[in-house]
Amino acid sequence: IITRRDLESLTALGNNAAIVIANAQALNITVQEVKERTKELQEKNEALSALNKRKDEFVSYVSHELRTPLTSLIGYSKLLLGSKTLSPMQITSSISIIAQESERLKRMIDDFLDLSKMEEGKIELRKIPTNIYHLIGEVIVIMRPQAEGKNLTLGIVGDQLPGFITLDREKMKQVLLNLLSNAIKFTPSGSVKVRLKDVS
Repeated sequence: IITRRDLESLTALGNNAAIVIANAQALNITVQEVKERTKELQEKNEALSALNKRKDEFVSYVSHELRTPLTSLIGYSKLLLGSKTLSPMQITSSISIIAQESERLKRMIDDFLDLSKMEEGKIELRKIPTNIYHLIGEVIVIMRPQAEGKNLTLGIVGDQLPGFITLDREKMKQVLLNLLSNAIKFTPSGSVKVRLKDVS
């Protein structure tokens, strides 16, 4: 026989059970939300870490790329200021190189400021027929003060190549300047040669 008191007890038990179930459901939702928020924070932290890494790489790249034209500007400026025996032709040539390197430095800075292309990995190539020997000759002239500062000579050796090759002149010039700059830096004595090789 179920008495009134039994019904009241069962009702209270049912109410308590409902509260417990509701609390459990709420707790489950809360735990799920914490997991979701934690995952979001981890993803944002990874994105920030990747962005910070790219920033460091960009700063390192810019510093390296700007060093070569700046070194040339400093070298030829010191040459003009420190030598009293330069001929008018040598003075004109030095001033011309300073002007060319200043323009190249400006173009490089403009490219660096165009971050949208760099972010998308899109580097525009301006390919034109280029006399590779004239290009290397220009690079050697630009790097000569740096080489002479270490008593090094510069030159070209290797296979005979076609006079004109279609390439991005400015970017190839930058590559050659970087290679020569590093070669001069790590060559204690003697000479540094640009070696041409026909791979066709």
